Amino acid sequence: MKKESLPKTPKRKNTNPASPPRTEKTVPRPSRQLPGTDETILPPTRTSGPIGVITHYYSHLSVAVVQLVDGSLQIGDIIQIKGHTTDLIQTIESMELDHQDVDRAVIGQLFGIKVRDHVREHDQVFKISNG
Repeated sequence: MKKESLPKTPKRKNTNPASPPRTEKTVPRPSRQLPGTDETILPPTRTSGPIGVITHYYSHLSVAVVQLVDGSLQIGDIIQIKGHTTDLIQTIESMELDHQDVDRAVIGQLFGIKVRDHVREHDQVFKISNG
């Protein structure tokens, strides 16, 4: 016994003349004016893809272990840690490699950084630049 298939209903087009057609949206980056000056500050933006991944998080120390897969990081760099439930932007204030304070880490190294908020394994690390 063969089943009868229902005719397909055509997709409805937007018939409202007041609404514009859908296009790719570009959201402008919000900027702010420094009080008392003519200087405008733009928010930080990512320089490229992920440069590292969180391999472990020690909650009692607020320390994340990062493995660099691209580029390098040093004290003073601004990073973004992004995951499913994580979105943290902060400046690197301290780094440790094999329980020794270091100023810089390069590709392939596992090192610890102090973080302000909870991060999770497999969160990605991005390097941020201003402008």
